[in-house]
Amino acid sequence: MSQARVLTLEKKVRHLQAQVDSLSRTVEKVTCERDAARQEAQEERVAHQATKRTLRDLYDAVLTMDERLQVLIRRQFGAASEQLHGDQTYIPACLDALDEDTREALTDLRALVAEQDAEDDLEGSVDATPDPVTGDRKKEPHDKRSCKRPAHSGGRKPLPDDIERCHSDYTPPPDHPDLVGAKDVETIGYAHIERLALSSLRLIVEAIRCPIVTLTYGQNNRTQVTLAPPALIARGQVSDSFVVESALDKVLDHLPSYRQSQRLARHNVPIARSKLCRWHIALAKFLSDITQAIFLEIQNEPVLGIDDTVHRLLIPNEGSCKQGRLWLVAGKSGYYYQFHQTREGKWMEGLLQDYTGGVMGDAYAGHNALLRKRGIWALFCWAHVRRKFFESADTTRGEVMLNLIGQLYAIEDGIAELPVDQRLDQRHQQAAPLFATIRRTLDAWHDNPRILPKSGIGKAVRYALKLWDGLTSYASCAAAPIDNNHTERGMRKNALHRKNSLFSASVAGAEAYATLLTITQTALIHNINPNQYLNDILEDLHFSRRSPDQLTPMQYAKREKIKATMSS
Repeated sequence: MSQARVLTLEKKVRHLQAQVDSLSRTVEKVTCERDAARQEAQEERVAHQATKRTLRDLYDAVLTMDERLQVLIRRQFGAASEQLHGDQTYIPACLDALDEDTREALTDLRALVAEQDAEDDLEGSVDATPDPVTGDRKKEPHDKRSCKRPAHSGGRKPLPDDIERCHSDYTPPPDHPDLVGAKDVETIGYAHIERLALSSLRLIVEAIRCPIVTLTYGQNNRTQVTLAPPALIARGQVSDSFVVESALDKVLDHLPSYRQSQRLARHNVPIARSKLCRWHIALAKFLSDITQAIFLEIQNEPVLGIDDTVHRLLIPNEGSCKQGRLWLVAGKSGYYYQFHQTREGKWMEGLLQDYTGGVMGDAYAGHNALLRKRGIWALFCWAHVRRKFFESADTTRGEVMLNLIGQLYAIEDGIAELPVDQRLDQRHQQAAPLFATIRRTLDAWHDNPRILPKSGIGKAVRYALKLWDGLTSYASCAAAPIDNNHTERGMRKNALHRKNSLFSASVAGAEAYATLLTITQTALIHNINPNQYLNDILEDLHFSRRSPDQLTPMQYAKREKIKATMSS
């Protein structure tokens, strides 16, 4: 009985053992399947995270691209002051977001367009055009019988006979340069000279009757000389007023030399553009001392504005240009321009090496060495900050910041006519609380993870925080403006000139342009007619009646004001 029970129990044990083995195999199989599922799920999770990151990057890129396109479209089709040349910004911005094949195709297309534009520039620009009178590069034959050269003409053609002549006799003043040191002046005859002049936009020939005199010096030394009016172009066929008018047409009215040459050709006066350019350079050299006097006046101001812009320079024998830079130092008394072939910060640093005071500019890294110098107080422009928020696609936050910045400008409008001490008090009382509000807002936006760093609003926030100390420093100086718009306005003339003249053919021409721009723009600051001013000071310079520091537009305006007061 017990033996049978033992056998039964052994049989049950074997059966249970078989079930346990079967269950163990099932559990092991399920465990393997579970581990495989977990591994697969982990791999899918990793792939999902990678996909999410890729989609997030693409989404951020789309947002940024959309914002950039909106800004560029606004600039191209919006207000004129905000427009940019489409080829300079729109195409490069679009190429960044396109696929490789499309980008390559558009790049080839753009290169083809640029090549065609370069050919057009060489055919129609200031210094690379064919002769504007003949239409080609060969001189047209002329009738020698009708253009007989007068004696002592220096190889020049005589002025056309059909131009009106205005005859006058020249009476030399006692301080004529040729009379210096003469004990006695005896008139023995007259010489007739002709110079081209402009009168009410009409070409006339000034026929001047000049005395021929014999000068007696010490020890009975005698010499014969023709006392002609001094002129910029020695023995030239143009008057100073003609050179001044031509230079002003180019600098103020943006009429390139080749267009002036074409206009003169229509009046049967073929003057090559190269000759006009040489006359402009001669005028600039004659006025160079006055530009230095203007710069010394600007350096005496407590706050200056600085800026630079592109001014293209032709590369000889290559048919292409490199980007030179036109530098500007601006003050209330005038503008001072300088041309250099590079954008290195050393040019501005060397220009203001002896200056102490406030310097306002943009965030160009090349100015860092200048702004860190002892005696220099760095200021930055609120208009630049405002523009970045204005261009942001985040209109909600942009409007908040534009409103706060607008309140700063409203404060400046209200205190513009107050005395210095009251102006500072009002800035501390009214602007300081606004600074605190703006800073809190900027910090909150900077820490907000939903604001992408590469978005327009993100860039604007980081730009303002980076320059914060320089942005708020103007409140501590009554002479400091809230923005650098005065300097920015000084660059508008060059921007318009650049669209017409395209480039300068030589460094001497670019430097002459900077000199003439200094004179004319400073004269306009003081509400002076540049034409009248230049013609007046040229006479003083010819006869050395006043020193250059007495002939700056600021000093000239003071004398004119005194004359007006005395006459009234």
